Amino acid sequence: MTQLAYILAGEPSGDKIAAALMRACKGTTEFHGIGGPLMKAEGLGGDRDYTALQIMGLAEALHNYRALKQLMQQLVDEACALRPDVIYTIDAKAFSLRFAKALRARMKQEGWQAKLVHVVAPTIWAYGAGRRHAFENSFDALLCLFPMEMGLFDKDKLTTKFIGHPAAYQMAYPEREMPRENKRLLLLPGSRASEITSLLPIFLRTISKIQGDRALCVSLVTIERQRALAEKLVAASGVDIAVITGQDALNQAFQTHDLMLAASGTVTLEAALAGMPGLVAYKLNPLVAGLMRMRFKQKDPVLPNIILQKEIYPFFFQSQVNEQTLSAQIATMLDDGDLLAKMTANARELKECLTNSAPSFEDAIASALNKINKA
Repeated sequence: MTQLAYILAGEPSGDKIAAALMRACKGTTEFHGIGGPLMKAEGLGGDRDYTALQIMGLAEALHNYRALKQLMQQLVDEACALRPDVIYTIDAKAFSLRFAKALRARMKQEGWQAKLVHVVAPTIWAYGAGRRHAFENSFDALLCLFPMEMGLFDKDKLTTKFIGHPAAYQMAYPEREMPRENKRLLLLPGSRASEITSLLPIFLRTISKIQGDRALCVSLVTIERQRALAEKLVAASGVDIAVITGQDALNQAFQTHDLMLAASGTVTLEAALAGMPGLVAYKLNPLVAGLMRMRFKQKDPVLPNIILQKEIYPFFFQSQVNEQTLSAQIATMLDDGDLLAKMTANARELKECLTNSAPSFEDAIASALNKINKA
């Protein structure tokens, strides 16, 4: 008998994970909900644009509060009309939590039940246990990407399963090209328009400053939806940069470039698993940055650094993100002959840490869901 599922994902990384979950359930589950192009390709029913959920930071969330509240109510109505057997929310933690609370209240009111499963744990290892109880009370099960998350929740209130991280299953051990005399730099300014608008102009000024002193070939990888914005900013800068898109292009760039300058995000984990040397930078609204400094429990937000508890990538934040500081760091790293060997060793350590016993990410998800269904 085919199971009916409602699924919600709100950004490119969530789209990838949700698509893997859909493949893990292929042939047994019919999916409806809101998601991205990868989920659509796996047969997702529904025609909503998931970009409405791509809100960055507290300031944007407050500005879009009414629209998000209205969208949440519409999604709750959709889910209740379908009455699925299971509801999956993928990442988008603040929205997913509110959605789960509202949906659970409606289910109780209307007299029906469905299992609520969230994928990607809240970062209580970074911000403290504030959201732990809310997730324990709102969801039935949680699929965790990182091993350090498994012991952070009450197992009697919330079933937790470790599935590993998709990038760790997909990345082979690094086979990078030999060092070249003419160095290649890879720019990764983020997948959100707000990230690109904030960081890319500074990255471009950094490149201009470096190229005044040495030969440097530069490529920029972004998602297709942000290509026009990236190309506009590159054209205005006068810097000669190739703008490319897509996961295949990103994976190839990891193997053919000597160093990356990246926005903080999941891409840093993919880069580290590929043995890509580099540095990470980020800028936020000053109010949001101040709140982050007060609440954040880790030294920096760079995932490989947190997982291995050592500096894989140096991190630059707020006022440190300027062309003088970044160009000096890039020059130093380009001349470090031991950097590639260090990154290759880190890649192997990360892969061992982030893969479960399953042969693939989809198999790990299928195994976890099977155990949850039997619980």
